Amino acid sequence: MADLNEAVENRESIKYIKQRYLSGQISREQAKLEASPIIYRINKRQAEISKKWNKKHYPIDFISLMR
Repeated sequence: MADLNEAVENRESIKYIKQRYLSGQISREQAKLEASPIIYRINKRQAEISKKWNKKHYPIDFISLMR
């Protein structure tokens, strides 16, 4: 259940950063700085799951999250 709560928190954080970035409240560099720890956590968890199921890990980046 902790993984689900963490996923919800990550999604809400990214949504908030994206909203502020698109409205012009923060610059691209500031949005990248704020999103980098969240992206790191997401990629780390995805790598663990990929390794467990013997799948190739495709890391996400800032651009894909802002789409």
